[in-house]
Amino acid sequence: MNVIIVIALAVILFGLVFFSRRRFGMLGLALAAGVTVGSMWGADGGVLLSSVGILPSGSSTDAIALAILTMLPALLLLTKGKKTKKVGVKVLSGLLFVVMSLAALVGPLSLMLPLDATGVVVYSTLLQYQSLIISAGIVVAVLDILFAKTPKPAPD
Repeated sequence: MNVIIVIALAVILFGLVFFSRRRFGMLGLALAAGVTVGSMWGADGGVLLSSVGILPSGSSTDAIALAILTMLPALLLLTKGKKTKKVGVKVLSGLLFVVMSLAALVGPLSLMLPLDATGVVVYSTLLQYQSLIISAGIVVAVLDILFAKTPKPAPD
């Protein structure tokens, strides 16, 4: 796995969450839904992309389809959900989303990117703790939704 590409992906995902000012709760649950959908339909998505003629068939097509299916629910929710103005919450939400996203995308990234010496260490670490990271992300997302203060309605 080329570490520079993974770092660039992490910076892009962090920037999307930070500048959209979304809290982690809904994004984390949407990412968990994407992991579930991706695990069920990942291989069929690659076949669909290759049969339509968008991408040639192969393992990279399957990896791209799996990555799209995994990330699509969370990326769609970047336009909806609770916003925050606090910089600390935006940074924490972005970091949590990046860590959970990289754990969810460890499979597709390993199929698309060549593994070098540093990449093997990162890949094996993420793969070893993938279930734990995603499970902890779901718990934190639910807690974020439960404890987030709802804005007061505007006076008429």
